[in-house]
Amino acid sequence: MPIPSLKFRPKYVSFDCYGTLIEWPMSPITRELVGDQIPAGQWDQFVRQFRGYRYDQVRGAYYPYEQVLQDSFERVCRKWG
Repeated sequence: MPIPSLKFRPKYVSFDCYGTLIEWPMSPITRELVGDQIPAGQWDQFVRQFRGYRYDQVRGAYYPYEQVLQDSFERVCRKWG
């Protein structure tokens, strides 16, 4: 059976062979780093802010992913003292 032709042309195609970019388990790793310093009742707020800073970081100029993580982690840690 022939493959049907696409009626649209995607702007982007992403390949995430190891599940590290799209399904990166950031919360468990972050909890290992600072979980004992964040009150349990505020953990979800901390994680949301960290996620927001990561998103903010990738909306501007290109940065290597390691730098995105470092900068956004520093930002959220400064905010939380």
